[in-house]
Amino acid sequence: MTRQRQSEQGLSARHALVLSDLLSIFTGFYLSYRLLPYYRPYLRPGEFSEGPLAVHAWMLLLIVPLWLALLRRAGLHGETRLAWRVVLVRTAEVQLVGLALLSIAFFAFKLQAVSRLLVFGYCVLYVPVSLGLRWVASALLAAHRGHIYSIPHIVVVGTRKRAVEFIRRVQHAEEMR
Repeated sequence: MTRQRQSEQGLSARHALVLSDLLSIFTGFYLSYRLLPYYRPYLRPGEFSEGPLAVHAWMLLLIVPLWLALLRRAGLHGETRLAWRVVLVRTAEVQLVGLALLSIAFFAFKLQAVSRLLVFGYCVLYVPVSLGLRWVASALLAAHRGHIYSIPHIVVVGTRKRAVEFIRRVQHAEEMR
Protein backbone atom coordinates (compact mmCIF):
# COMPACT_ATOMS: atom_id res chain seq x y z
CA MET A 1 0.00 0.00 0.00
CA THR A 2 1.40 3.38 -0.91
CA ARG A 3 2.22 5.95 1.73
CA GLN A 4 -0.45 8.30 0.33
CA ARG A 5 -3.13 5.59 0.47
CA GLN A 6 -2.20 4.77 4.09
CA SER A 7 -2.42 8.46 4.94
CA GLU A 8 -5.84 8.74 3.27
CA GLN A 9 -7.14 5.70 5.15
CA GLY A 10 -5.77 7.08 8.43
CA LEU A 11 -7.41 10.41 7.69
CA SER A 12 -10.77 8.82 6.90
CA ALA A 13 -10.54 6.70 10.05
CA ARG A 14 -9.82 9.78 12.16
CA HIS A 15 -12.69 11.66 10.54
CA ALA A 16 -15.03 8.74 11.19
CA LEU A 17 -13.96 8.60 14.84
CA VAL A 18 -14.36 12.35 15.32
CA LEU A 19 -17.81 12.26 13.69
CA SER A 20 -18.71 9.27 15.85
CA ASP A 21 -17.63 11.18 18.97
CA LEU A 22 -19.54 14.31 17.93
CA LEU A 23 -22.65 12.24 17.39
CA SER A 24 -22.04 10.57 20.77
CA ILE A 25 -21.79 13.94 22.52
CA PHE A 26 -25.04 15.24 21.03
CA THR A 27 -26.86 11.92 21.49
CA GLY A 28 -25.71 11.53 25.10
CA PHE A 29 -26.78 15.09 25.90
CA TYR A 30 -30.17 14.68 24.20
CA LEU A 31 -30.83 11.34 25.92
CA SER A 32 -29.90 12.85 29.27
CA TYR A 33 -32.35 15.70 28.65
CA ARG A 34 -35.13 13.31 27.61
CA LEU A 35 -34.54 10.93 30.56
CA LEU A 36 -34.12 13.66 33.18
CA PRO A 37 -37.83 13.74 34.12
CA TYR A 38 -37.70 9.99 34.80
CA TYR A 39 -34.64 9.82 37.06
CA ARG A 40 -34.79 13.25 38.72
CA PRO A 41 -37.64 12.42 41.15
CA TYR A 42 -35.53 9.60 42.61
CA LEU A 43 -32.57 11.91 43.19
CA ARG A 44 -34.32 15.14 44.11
CA PRO A 45 -38.00 15.05 45.01
CA GLY A 46 -40.23 18.05 44.47
CA GLU A 47 -41.65 20.19 41.69
CA PHE A 48 -39.69 20.01 38.48
CA SER A 49 -39.87 21.29 34.94
CA GLU A 50 -36.91 20.66 32.68
CA GLY A 51 -37.89 23.43 30.28
CA PRO A 52 -37.15 23.38 26.57
CA LEU A 53 -33.93 21.82 25.30
CA ALA A 54 -32.81 25.24 24.01
CA VAL A 55 -32.50 26.43 27.62
CA HIS A 56 -29.78 23.83 28.24
CA ALA A 57 -28.22 23.61 24.76
CA TRP A 58 -25.70 26.39 25.50
CA MET A 59 -23.80 23.87 27.63
CA LEU A 60 -22.84 22.09 24.42
CA LEU A 61 -20.68 25.13 23.64
CA LEU A 62 -18.55 24.06 26.61
CA ILE A 63 -18.93 20.31 26.28
CA VAL A 64 -18.14 19.81 22.57
CA PRO A 65 -14.71 21.48 22.42
CA LEU A 66 -13.75 20.18 25.86
CA TRP A 67 -14.66 16.57 25.07
CA LEU A 68 -13.05 16.64 21.61
CA ALA A 69 -9.83 18.01 23.11
CA LEU A 70 -9.86 15.41 25.89
CA LEU A 71 -10.59 12.58 23.45
CA ARG A 72 -7.77 13.70 21.19
CA ARG A 73 -5.38 14.02 24.13
CA ALA A 74 -6.36 10.51 25.25
CA GLY A 75 -5.32 9.18 21.84
CA LEU A 76 -8.81 8.19 20.79
CA HIS A 77 -8.58 10.05 17.47
CA GLY A 78 -5.23 8.66 16.39
CA GLU A 79 -4.33 6.47 13.45
CA THR A 80 -3.40 3.58 15.70
CA ARG A 81 -6.16 1.11 16.43
CA LEU A 82 -6.73 0.47 20.08
CA ALA A 83 -8.06 -2.58 21.86
CA TRP A 84 -11.62 -2.17 23.11
CA ARG A 85 -10.49 -2.43 26.72
CA VAL A 86 -8.14 0.52 26.16
CA VAL A 87 -10.91 2.51 24.47
CA LEU A 88 -13.25 1.81 27.39
CA VAL A 89 -10.69 2.87 30.01
CA ARG A 90 -9.70 6.02 28.11
CA THR A 91 -13.31 6.99 27.47
CA ALA A 92 -14.09 6.59 31.17
CA GLU A 93 -11.04 8.70 32.02
CA VAL A 94 -12.19 11.40 29.59
CA GLN A 95 -15.59 11.36 31.31
CA LEU A 96 -14.09 11.78 34.77
CA VAL A 97 -11.74 14.58 33.73
CA GLY A 98 -14.46 16.27 31.66
CA LEU A 99 -16.95 16.12 34.52
CA ALA A 100 -14.33 17.54 36.91
CA LEU A 101 -13.46 20.39 34.53
CA LEU A 102 -17.13 21.21 33.91
CA SER A 103 -17.79 21.21 37.67
CA ILE A 104 -14.87 23.57 38.22
CA ALA A 105 -16.12 25.88 35.45
CA PHE A 106 -19.67 25.89 36.83
CA PHE A 107 -18.38 26.65 40.33
CA ALA A 108 -15.81 29.25 39.24
CA PHE A 109 -18.26 31.18 37.09
CA LYS A 110 -21.13 30.69 39.56
CA LEU A 111 -23.42 29.23 36.91
CA GLN A 112 -26.58 28.55 38.90
CA ALA A 113 -28.82 27.96 35.87
CA VAL A 114 -26.97 24.75 35.02
CA SER A 115 -28.84 21.52 35.54
CA ARG A 116 -26.18 19.47 37.28
CA LEU A 117 -28.34 16.37 36.96
CA LEU A 118 -28.48 16.89 33.21
CA VAL A 119 -24.68 17.13 33.06
CA PHE A 120 -24.25 14.12 35.32
CA GLY A 121 -26.75 12.14 33.23
CA TYR A 122 -24.84 13.12 30.11
CA CYS A 123 -21.59 11.86 31.63
CA VAL A 124 -23.18 8.55 32.57
CA LEU A 125 -24.81 8.06 29.18
CA TYR A 126 -21.88 9.21 27.05
CA VAL A 127 -19.72 6.14 27.73
CA PRO A 128 -22.15 3.48 26.43
CA VAL A 129 -23.35 5.72 23.60
CA SER A 130 -19.77 6.50 22.59
CA LEU A 131 -18.69 2.86 22.68
CA GLY A 132 -21.71 1.80 20.64
CA LEU A 133 -21.23 4.45 17.97
CA ARG A 134 -17.47 3.85 17.89
CA TRP A 135 -18.17 0.16 17.32
CA VAL A 136 -20.50 1.02 14.42
CA ALA A 137 -17.87 3.39 12.93
CA SER A 138 -15.18 0.72 13.31
CA ALA A 139 -17.38 -1.89 11.66
CA LEU A 140 -18.10 0.44 8.74
CA LEU A 141 -14.40 1.25 8.38
CA ALA A 142 -13.49 -2.44 8.49
CA ALA A 143 -16.07 -3.20 5.82
CA HIS A 144 -14.67 -0.37 3.72
CA ARG A 145 -11.10 -1.56 4.19
CA GLY A 146 -12.07 -5.13 3.46
CA HIS A 147 -13.62 -4.19 0.16
CA ILE A 148 -11.93 -6.10 -2.63
CA TYR A 149 -10.59 -2.93 -4.22
CA SER A 150 -8.94 -1.86 -0.98
CA ILE A 151 -6.87 -5.02 -0.65
CA PRO A 152 -3.28 -4.43 -1.78
CA HIS A 153 -1.56 -7.04 -3.90
CA ILE A 154 2.08 -7.59 -3.06
CA VAL A 155 4.88 -9.86 -4.11
CA VAL A 156 7.23 -11.02 -1.38
CA VAL A 157 10.81 -11.46 -2.48
CA GLY A 158 13.46 -12.91 -0.21
CA THR A 159 14.72 -16.06 1.38
CA ARG A 160 12.07 -18.56 2.30
CA LYS A 161 12.50 -18.09 6.06
CA ARG A 162 12.39 -14.28 5.92
CA ALA A 163 9.50 -14.24 3.43
CA VAL A 164 7.43 -16.60 5.57
CA GLU A 165 8.17 -14.46 8.66
CA PHE A 166 7.16 -11.29 6.80
CA ILE A 167 3.89 -12.84 5.61
CA ARG A 168 3.15 -14.05 9.15
CA ARG A 169 3.66 -10.52 10.54
CA VAL A 170 1.45 -8.95 7.86
CA GLN A 171 -1.33 -11.44 8.54
CA HIS A 172 -1.02 -10.83 12.29
CA ALA A 173 -1.21 -7.07 11.74
CA GLU A 174 -4.33 -7.52 9.59
CA GLU A 175 -5.95 -9.63 12.34
CA MET A 176 -5.29 -6.85 14.86
CA ARG A 177 -7.30 -4.34 12.80
